Amino acid sequence: MEKYNLYQDSYQRCIGNDDFLPFFYSLFINADVVVRDMFGSADKKQQMRTLKASLAMIQPTQDPFTQEQLIKSIALRHKKMNIAPHLFNVWFDCLMQAVKQHDPQYNDDLHAIWREQLDFGIKLMTKESQ
Repeated sequence: MEKYNLYQDSYQRCIGNDDFLPFFYSLFINADVVVRDMFGSADKKQQMRTLKASLAMIQPTQDPFTQEQLIKSIALRHKKMNIAPHLFNVWFDCLMQAVKQHDPQYNDDLHAIWREQLDFGIKLMTKESQ
């Protein structure tokens, strides 16, 4: 439970910073030509809302079954959009660059906690979108 709380504290520090999501979005859009082609001309405000929602949805919950069903439904939408499974790792790498930049308490231990907390969702998204 302590790791979950450390993750949540870091998440709140990041999401509370107005520059966090735009920075993350910029990193992600520029990380891969496929991402840029798919989302580069999209409405940025809508993309910020989508990123914020995706962060909320992939987080661990008290109800793993509901979380799994939610992530599977998101993965299906991504599959229909032909989003390559490897892009979920690109997404995570960009997220962690943004966390590093915007959480003043960031360190290697916190990075590992984020990985641990989001690993289930990222792996499930990758598997279900293939």
